[in-house]
Amino acid sequence: MTDHVHYLPEIPWGKRAAFWKMILCNRDSATLTYRNPKYHDCHEHLTPRMRAILLDWLIAVSSDFKLHRETYYLDRYLSNSDSIPIEKLQLIGITCLFMAVKMEEIYPHKLTVFVCVTDGACTNENVLDMEKKLLMYLRFRLTPVSINYWVELMLQFIYVDDSTAEDSNYFNF
Repeated sequence: MTDHVHYLPEIPWGKRAAFWKMILCNRDSATLTYRNPKYHDCHEHLTPRMRAILLDWLIAVSSDFKLHRETYYLDRYLSNSDSIPIEKLQLIGITCLFMAVKMEEIYPHKLTVFVCVTDGACTNENVLDMEKKLLMYLRFRLTPVSINYWVELMLQFIYVDDSTAEDSNYFNF
């Protein structure tokens, strides 16, 4: 890694070598931050169609509330959890969305708004209890390095001030 650090862009807000090492070599929480493509093997009652219906609903809720398109934590939880009862699926989905909104939105909606869209399928207490379970299960690691993170990072390099770019080796790949 250190042999190739000089090929990576300069970071004006920190030390280049330490930053890129942390981003590129952090594998300690890989099992908690990546989606397991065979997650359904652990969930005997959950079909891909059920997951698709839940995701379509979560996307519709996100669209209605004009939310950012970030992770819902759903696949990370399903990838690392044991079999979940089907009747808990909507609760898990809305809780994952609620958590993502609190992480990503500047002005997150209140819990009651999310409970309301479940049409009585869960209560505030249900969501808060499930949130605790999800946080514990994910070990509070809610911000993995995702494709969105990389795009935002690269956009920062693209839109860097011209004078700064001329003075440094930003794109010295």
